[in-house]
Amino acid sequence: MAYIIVNGLKVRKDVEWSNIGLNPVTGCGHWGKTPYCDIWKVCWAEKRAKMNKGRFGYPKPPDHFKPTIHEDKFKVPKHWKKPRVCATCLMADLFSCGMPDEYIKRVIQMAKDNPRHIFMFLTKAPARASRFTFPDNAWVGTTVNTVIDISRIYQLKNVTCGGRFISFEPIKQHLHMSGESLQDIQWVVIGSQTRPTVHPPREWVDDIIDSADKFQVPVLIKSNSNYEPKRFDYPLTIRMVLEGTPFNEIS
Repeated sequence: MAYIIVNGLKVRKDVEWSNIGLNPVTGCGHWGKTPYCDIWKVCWAEKRAKMNKGRFGYPKPPDHFKPTIHEDKFKVPKHWKKPRVCATCLMADLFSCGMPDEYIKRVIQMAKDNPRHIFMFLTKAPARASRFTFPDNAWVGTTVNTVIDISRIYQLKNVTCGGRFISFEPIKQHLHMSGESLQDIQWVVIGSQTRPTVHPPREWVDDIIDSADKFQVPVLIKSNSNYEPKRFDYPLTIRMVLEGTPFNEIS
C-alpha cells in the first residue's frame, strides 16, 4: 500500500481520506442482475476482484464479485497498534440491494468492537444505509458523479452516524448544487477520473466548493486533481485520529 503526506498527515495515496483499508465483505448485491450490469464496465472494485479470482478468498468468475464474507478480516483491527481511519469495504458496496443484512450487521459490529479507530463506509445506496444503526466511530459517505446522484445526498442525511461525507469522484456533469445541498454534511472529497485521466472543468469544482463553504464544510481536493489552489481540509476528529489519538479518547 502506497502512502503520501497530505497537509502533514500520512494517508493512502489512492484513498486520501484514510490511512488503511479493510475488506471483511467484498462484492455487490447487484452483481449479475439487470439493469445494473452496465455499472461493471467502470467499476474498479469489480475489475480488481476479477484480478484476484480464486485467490485471497475471492470466488472464481463468473461469481468473483458476488457478496462474499471474509472471516479472517474481522479480527484484524484488534491488532492495529495505532489508531486508524479505515476505508471499510471499498471492495464492495456494503449497502447494495441484495447484500445480506447479516453481512452488514457484522461489519457494523466490528466498528463498535473497535472504538479506537474510525471506520469509513462509502456507498451508492445511502437510503438502505439509513436502516442501520451506526456507532459514533463510523462515518458514512456516498458517491455523487452526476445530477441524478444528488438525491443520494438527501438520503444520506437520514443516516445516523459519527459523520457524513460526499465523494465527488469523478465529476461527470455540472451538478448545479443548490444552496442547501451540503447542509448537515461533515466533509466533501473531490477527485478526478483516473485511467484515463479526465479533469472536470474548473467551474464545476467551484460550484461544489462554494456550496461547501456556505456551511463551513471541510473540502479535500485529492492530489489527482489539477485544480488549484488545492484544499486539504480534514475534519478535526479525522485529523486527530490520523495523528494518533484514539477515537474513544476524544472528548
